[in-house]
Amino acid sequence: MVFASQIQELADEGCDDILHLFYKRIHKLYIILLSNIIQEKEDMGETINIFDEMPLRMKMSFSSSGYYNFEPNCVYEKDGYLCYEINDEYYRMVYHVQYVNGELEGFYTQHGKTTPIKYMKLDDMPGDAPYKYVPTEIYVPNTDKTRFEILKQYAEYDRSKEYGCGNEFVLGGDIPQILKKYDYSKYINGLDNTNDELRLRNGIYHRFPPE
Repeated sequence: MVFASQIQELADEGCDDILHLFYKRIHKLYIILLSNIIQEKEDMGETINIFDEMPLRMKMSFSSSGYYNFEPNCVYEKDGYLCYEINDEYYRMVYHVQYVNGELEGFYTQHGKTTPIKYMKLDDMPGDAPYKYVPTEIYVPNTDKTRFEILKQYAEYDRSKEYGCGNEFVLGGDIPQILKKYDYSKYINGLDNTNDELRLRNGIYHRFPPE
């Protein structure tokens, strides 16, 4: 069922299949506008494509996270709303939208919180492109920064420039603390030539045996 005001409006247009025309109206491409902006949702870049099909079918995209053209877990009509759900159980988002003056308005719930939403029409024809994932933030291993953040931090770096980097090996220098931790000194005591290389390797294999 659709809301009474919408039923009357559709009936005035001489439509026999009111529910079908209601979904035909929302067979459009929309973009999300949060009427009650939450910072983490502000730049989600959400779009939805609704198809004139039964059973109901639609596709969604979030440019902020890089997920494009995926289908919700389920799509259904309930109490005059077009409803759809995404994400697994813990992060589940349940949307409720309805047709209002050429746009879709409603709300979604997540973690027990309700957030108003509003979609504006962008195009008359929905897109049916295949699913794709284009990651927007790639974190560099052993850091808490993305590639983009590191590139900005070292914006002056020039690969063609000589920066004077190098390694220095000190014969007879102090043993690094990490080697002391693993008692490596007992493997090198008394060594004075390269013929004892195998003994050095045996020390490493003993502490870190290959899998």
